Amino acid sequence: MSHLTFFQDPSAKIGSNCRIGPNVTIGPNVVVEDGVCIKRCTILKGAHIRQHSWLESCIIGWRCNVGRWVSRSENNSCIC
Repeated sequence: MSHLTFFQDPSAKIGSNCRIGPNVTIGPNVVVEDGVCIKRCTILKGAHIRQHSWLESCIIGWRCNVGRWVSRSENNSCIC
């Protein structure tokens, strides 16, 4: 994990080899699988980000699932 402007709720689970930050907030019970890159995003409660996804400037809603290998999902909101 990288950068100092990164907040993670203690209940969130972060996989290995992830690049997170700057300006990222990860809420409670979020799962971020291995190899994910997240920049300038807010990930809300219960979301699941699958392996090797790349998220930038997004808001991922409560209990949303982001599939594997989603690439550069920029300036989007996902409210599931």
